[in-house]
Amino acid sequence: MSLDIHFWNIIVPKEILDSKYPGGSKQFKLNCPNKMFQEDEFLSSYSFMNVNDVEFHVNKLTEMGLAYDEKNDSSKEFVVLAMEANGGLWWKVDWIDYDTDYFWFKGKKPQIQNEKDPTLNPGEKSNSQIVLLNELKKSIEVIGKSTYKNFLIAFKLNEKDYQDVTLFESTMSALFLLDYLVSSKDVTKVFRDNLYHLCSTKILNEFSARLRNKDLMEIIKYRYSSYAEIPGIRKEKWQQSMNNLLEVNLKGTKSLDSAKTVYPTTLGDVFDEMPLKMEFIRLETENSYRTVRLVDEIFLGKSLEDSLLIITSIENKNSQENNELLDQFIIDKNEFLEALITLYGKPLIAPINKRIGYKWIGGPFYYPSNPSKKFEDTDEVFFSYDDEMSNKMQIMITWCWHKGEKLSVLENYGGIVGRIAKTALNEEPINKAKANKEEEWLYHYEGTVKNIIYSLVFKKDFFQKKLLCKNLSFFQSYNKD
Repeated sequence: MSLDIHFWNIIVPKEILDSKYPGGSKQFKLNCPNKMFQEDEFLSSYSFMNVNDVEFHVNKLTEMGLAYDEKNDSSKEFVVLAMEANGGLWWKVDWIDYDTDYFWFKGKKPQIQNEKDPTLNPGEKSNSQIVLLNELKKSIEVIGKSTYKNFLIAFKLNEKDYQDVTLFESTMSALFLLDYLVSSKDVTKVFRDNLYHLCSTKILNEFSARLRNKDLMEIIKYRYSSYAEIPGIRKEKWQQSMNNLLEVNLKGTKSLDSAKTVYPTTLGDVFDEMPLKMEFIRLETENSYRTVRLVDEIFLGKSLEDSLLIITSIENKNSQENNELLDQFIIDKNEFLEALITLYGKPLIAPINKRIGYKWIGGPFYYPSNPSKKFEDTDEVFFSYDDEMSNKMQIMITWCWHKGEKLSVLENYGGIVGRIAKTALNEEPINKAKANKEEEWLYHYEGTVKNIIYSLVFKKDFFQKKLLCKNLSFFQSYNKD
């Protein structure tokens, strides 16, 4: 049978897995890092929404013994196939066929699971499309409420301050995500137009009586358009940009009774805000994967209710994996702290917002082996971590320069500071936030186990008006399904 093409798919013949992968195709299935596993009689596939995860797992396959030709960037034993907008087939193999929506083992006639028998009553196709549209329409409420809940949990906010306008904005992000996923299916423009009309009308009817807006439909159109243009502009980094804009919109709804076209942007304390941002990104990434599976099940003919039951049954906790994450977090945390103490000496204990924290002040700092040689002209260094077992483990390090410092100077520092400064000099940030006389640059790297964010906060030099780095931060979180 045929399998669905998602954003990026790593595909391996089961014959190869059973002969070369430790534990065979069954273990390959158990090792799937998310809820996007597919298989048929001949093929097994992992799917991802982030190209960095694809590259990580290509390396994992080679570590497990599958052959990969680094000179030609290809393999005869597995292949990466993406949606056409994300690049299509990464290299040619002689054992796979595909079209815009599905892939299958070469020589085997594809059987689309939700394909309709052409001998059926012609009216049945239109009836099935009506049912499909209605099930999809109902799903935006589920997706939107999940985003709303994620926002309150991640940023530790009071529901009384974020009510109907916040839920409206959460539902608008759900409309965009739903349409984006449906666009990857074998549907016509008319189908998508009908879906948008049904969903936007549902949102208008639901929130017109709850918000004071007289121009709500115009805001619906504007908000959808502002989200819909992001994938075309940001390409594979669209999710990060989408989450950043969504965060701004959600935070801007505080204590409002009417939605706005544009909400004000505020730049909070980096040290306090970044762990919360990372938690929101983690939760919304999970929500996106869940929505992918939800749309797949609905397109297979299942009701929204049955689809949710299937997803719930899949999302059972894997205690062994969580314990491995905890072990890794403890190892990393201790190694970071030990290295910082070696470099900066004995720290002050400085708990920050219930997080366990350490602080080094009084820079510049000198090499422990050569106390006369300066290695870092930093005013303060902060280290803290969260070790809550309720899906949240994070490590945070921040370096501070009260008068600011040039990136061209910081890139010559050793370790993490130099690496982040080089990144900022050579790569565009995924987001820039401005407030008063400060500007924050963000870099986000998403992996299977760890998520890393670099944050740089700049201030303007008084005379030359150049950007000088005030705070440089490293945040590392550990995902738990």
